[in-house]
Amino acid sequence: MRILPMALLLFLVALCSHSASANETTPTTLAAGMDYGGPTDLRKDTDGDGIRDRDDDCPTEAGPASTNGCPDTDEDGVADHEDECPNLPGTEAHAGCPDRDRDGLVDSLDRCPNHYGPARFSGCPDTDGDGIANPDDKCPREFGLAATKGCPDGDGDGIIDRRDQCPGEYGLKRFQGCPDRDNDGLPDEADRCPDLPGNLITGCPDADEDGTNDADDECPDEPGPLRGCPDTDGDKVADWEDNCPRKSGPALNGGCPDVQFRRLSPSALEQLRLIGENIKFETGSSELSAASSQEILDLAEVARRYPNHTLVIKGHTDDVGDDEKNTRISQERADACRDLLLAYGFPEDRVRAVGYGGSTPVADNSTAAGRARNRRVTFELLER
Repeated sequence: MRILPMALLLFLVALCSHSASANETTPTTLAAGMDYGGPTDLRKDTDGDGIRDRDDDCPTEAGPASTNGCPDTDEDGVADHEDECPNLPGTEAHAGCPDRDRDGLVDSLDRCPNHYGPARFSGCPDTDGDGIANPDDKCPREFGLAATKGCPDGDGDGIIDRRDQCPGEYGLKRFQGCPDRDNDGLPDEADRCPDLPGNLITGCPDADEDGTNDADDECPDEPGPLRGCPDTDGDKVADWEDNCPRKSGPALNGGCPDVQFRRLSPSALEQLRLIGENIKFETGSSELSAASSQEILDLAEVARRYPNHTLVIKGHTDDVGDDEKNTRISQERADACRDLLLAYGFPEDRVRAVGYGGSTPVADNSTAAGRARNRRVTFELLER
């Protein structure tokens, strides 16, 4: 039997003893005086992320090499423990928080995260450069003022130009930005006397409030219908030149009645016919047109020449529509003429109004021209 050298024998014994306790890391002293350490110390990777603990900034939490072994939930290259927005991808410059519009303001502090804007506007743009951020600017593409929420106001009256009827003149809100220099309640554009306070009809002074401006009023201190003068008997002869101011009469007779007129003259008949042709009504109504008022005044003058006659007003229609409606409309139109006559002072007991509907045509109703002729008002003076 071959005897092994003593040194080799001692080595084998030590090796067997180490194998029996492989999990221990305490060094074993060999007979030769050398220490032997555990075989896995320098390669340990506790979190199993592929990075040895000695190189891993977070050895107990798995993470990628880009963040030195630390977790990076949003994968933005900024480790979670250094990331102020760990669930939102961001940039290192913003501590891991996003800045989508790259204006230097993180999205969480940016009022307009999708639009580039300076910090003084909380990240919002100011397209027109008027110092008002777009979200607060009612006119973001037009330079304006803070007082008008970013909209232009050229005349500085507080009404933005696009709503200002007079954008070049300082005006009032109640007149859509138009001025009222004399403060009479009528804007200058509708005021015939813009520098003199007046009424709300013409804007001109009318001391007696008769509807005739003082400048055109022959009797500015007395209200009246004839060039501003009174006409008590309504005969179209002003009281100051009427020899019979309380009795109706023609101007040819000095405003006094002339009972000698008994029979209608041809000229009077022609006047009645022409007045009837000129009487007009607003479409589809019994309201007299503005121009017809003068015709009624002329009618009153003709009728007053014949104090022993009754004025009969006859309303007519075409045959379109039912008879009942046509009769009603014709009566309403005849009444409208009668009412205006009475308003002008014509005696009530000398006028009658009758509606005939379409019962008395004077033309063919099958044509437009014929129907137009049939829609009429006629006047007759009948001896009482």
